[in-house]
Amino acid sequence: MNTTRIPYSIRPQLRPLRPPLHCESPVRARFFTRNSQLRLVPGTPRPQLGYLGNGARRRPYRAGQFQLSRLLTTEHKRFLKEQAWMGGKWTFYGTIISVLGMTWWFMFTHELAEREFPTPQEWSQITRFKYHSAKGLELPESHRHNITEWGITANAHRKLLLRLEDPEIDGKGLVAQAEGSVSLPIEGPVGYDVSSKSYAWKRGYYESLMGWAKCAEHLDGKVQDLSRHHIFEKEYMIGPSNPNPKPCPPWRYSAPLEENCIPAEKPPEDFYHKILTTKGFTRKQRFDAALACGDWLDFKEQYAEAEDMIQYALDIAVEGIPAASASVDVRSAIIKADAPLVTENILAATTAMAVHRAQAGDTASALPIFLSALRARRTSPFEARKHPTKMTSKKEKPQTDFGAIKAIFDQLCGVLKAVEYPEPPPTGDEPVVRTSDNVCEEAGLMSYVGEILFSTSTSQRELGWSWTRDALDMAELESQNPKSAPEGRKKCVKCLGVAYENWELMLEKMRREFAIEQAELAGQTPKTWKSLIGLGVDRKAALEEMEQKLVSKEDEFATWQAKIRRSRVLETPETSKPLWSNWMIMIM
Repeated sequence: MNTTRIPYSIRPQLRPLRPPLHCESPVRARFFTRNSQLRLVPGTPRPQLGYLGNGARRRPYRAGQFQLSRLLTTEHKRFLKEQAWMGGKWTFYGTIISVLGMTWWFMFTHELAEREFPTPQEWSQITRFKYHSAKGLELPESHRHNITEWGITANAHRKLLLRLEDPEIDGKGLVAQAEGSVSLPIEGPVGYDVSSKSYAWKRGYYESLMGWAKCAEHLDGKVQDLSRHHIFEKEYMIGPSNPNPKPCPPWRYSAPLEENCIPAEKPPEDFYHKILTTKGFTRKQRFDAALACGDWLDFKEQYAEAEDMIQYALDIAVEGIPAASASVDVRSAIIKADAPLVTENILAATTAMAVHRAQAGDTASALPIFLSALRARRTSPFEARKHPTKMTSKKEKPQTDFGAIKAIFDQLCGVLKAVEYPEPPPTGDEPVVRTSDNVCEEAGLMSYVGEILFSTSTSQRELGWSWTRDALDMAELESQNPKSAPEGRKKCVKCLGVAYENWELMLEKMRREFAIEQAELAGQTPKTWKSLIGLGVDRKAALEEMEQKLVSKEDEFATWQAKIRRSRVLETPETSKPLWSNWMIMIM
């Protein structure tokens, strides 16, 4: 039988079961750049160039390795160039937009600060920025934790005054004065002669000096670590002058070493001395600086220097009125009953003298001064306030969303208006008139009188209690007056707090005395024949009467306490954070 033979077929049994063991040697490529002898071997149909072709014995690629020669093609290079150009272009545009935006926000921030703290027009722009920074840092709400960083604030005032006193910048025309031109009870550097400057320049310079003095008061008794530029209380410093240092709290930096520390700031007396010896300041400015210095010396318990400084302030006050001897006795600081003219400066100086003497323990001479000042205020004519009080930077927080939006809108619209430097404040030499803003001054004087009467005389305690209660009534009534300006309302709240605290201390003292009397009566044994037959002093009846008075006064105080808590007058109102941010202010 003939079988059909399929061409090109391979029989299965003829197929090798495994690949051959021998391998043919690969044909070497003939490189065009090499000069080698021709061999009788079959060559490749076309020459292989070494820089174009891949070698036959190239190693296999490892994981993650790529061929740069195939990735960097002409099209890919063009694409990378385009992407690099676009990236650089948009980065440049973004940088320009960011710089312009930050510059606009910086100028907008200081424009808002200019509304709060106006600056003289003749100051340079950088000096005005530094003034905004120094004044803004004094406010607690401009800081992170609503606590003023006095070290940073003092540094800002230092930079500001360096520019104001530099003749090459903003101090052109300042004249140095000789030592000993003015005799003062304190020592310090002598100020300049600024008579040639404008009122706005002198006012800004004065506020800068007073701000630096305020910072120095808060930094008194503290040291600065030069190695870390941090400020610490002196009690934490480790050194020979402090053998038993107090350990630092866990959240504070480690304690400084004495060899690395210097005083955090100069004494406040240096700044007050410089202000009082500066020629060109107004009488009111020198008067306020003298009273501030006297208050600081009272705080440091330097009573002799404090009385001299307050006496110096009283001398400044009487310079502004004719025939001062007919109005006030300068030596005793008592305002006469038939005084033809009494000014605010005289009232402020005499009240400060009375407070100083009361703190020094001389209540006998302090009480007549308080009573004379109170009589002068009550006999002054009453006049409605004509000029509206300028709103301060501390504005109460809006209670509604609409109020918050309106406050922001008002601030934004205010930027479009030109800033005018404020007019000079009252000189303090005008006759005293009773307004709704200074009525609470009477409440403060009444509170002082009641405190002295209660603490110095046992027979006058009931009178002192009634004086304090009347002061509390007046302060509470005026604090709720809607016609009062914000500054006047703050004074009333302060007087209310003082009267309330004095009343509470009086009640606490009466409780202690009653407890002592009760303990003595319980442990007493009869020692005389009169006490045995009942003819002695009935201390038990007196103690019962004392208890009844104490109960009635506690009930009266509890009623007032509930009333004040309901009105929430003594609670500190929340203040809205200013639009000018802290970090922008701190740049300067």
